[in-house]
Amino acid sequence: RKLVHAAAVHGESGLGDAVLPDPEMLPEGNALDFLIEGIQARPGEVIVVATGPLTNLALVEKKQPGILGQARRVLVMGGALAEAGNITPVSEFNSFADPHAFQQLIKAETNMSLIPLDVTHQLGLAAETIEARLAGRDDAISRFIRESTRTVIAFEQEHYNYAGVYMHDPAAVAIGIDSSLCGMETLVLDVETMGELTIGQVVVDRRPFRDEEERQGYPVDCAMKVDVDRLMHMFEHRVLGGE
Repeated sequence: RKLVHAAAVHGESGLGDAVLPDPEMLPEGNALDFLIEGIQARPGEVIVVATGPLTNLALVEKKQPGILGQARRVLVMGGALAEAGNITPVSEFNSFADPHAFQQLIKAETNMSLIPLDVTHQLGLAAETIEARLAGRDDAISRFIRESTRTVIAFEQEHYNYAGVYMHDPAAVAIGIDSSLCGMETLVLDVETMGELTIGQVVVDRRPFRDEEERQGYPVDCAMKVDVDRLMHMFEHRVLGGE
């Protein structure tokens, strides 16, 4: 499948206009081995938070079958259940970019929980709030926040008439820190891997006349409710600073 990127939303680097210094030393090994070794060293403790296409996680599971099941949790920001998609009418970017990897993770026993657009689109952070919290600051963190959000704020303003950013990835991290921020529901679902109009769509089997074991797909815990006030306070306090 051809590589898909979101430079129009997040900039060429994935961090908007922010330019980070090159690392002073190259890491040894690769991402797959790093994750495998980290989970093996602390079984039942590691929380994996995936905020992009699931290619690497699918490769990890292929290389070391069952390894993700040894993690404490695997939180995946991705998919759109009842919400409209953000790259096609029905597909969210991460599930669209590599639907086969997404499906492999759903099929595997990985302790996977899904944080879909249905939740993250409730978590908007207005540009004026960002500026108010950063007013008078010119430290490295405040500069990074301004630069990394500039491109996505412009995109949201142009395409969604919203002057701000939605907390897609931060929501997954926050829920990893505090699972009580959201309410989970186990849904039977699968991912479309071939449809001309629907590739990457997360399809939930909601047929009430079928028992769960008769439904088409795989049971996955999905965040369906979120404590908006608490999550936004956590982010604003820890990242933007202030009370």
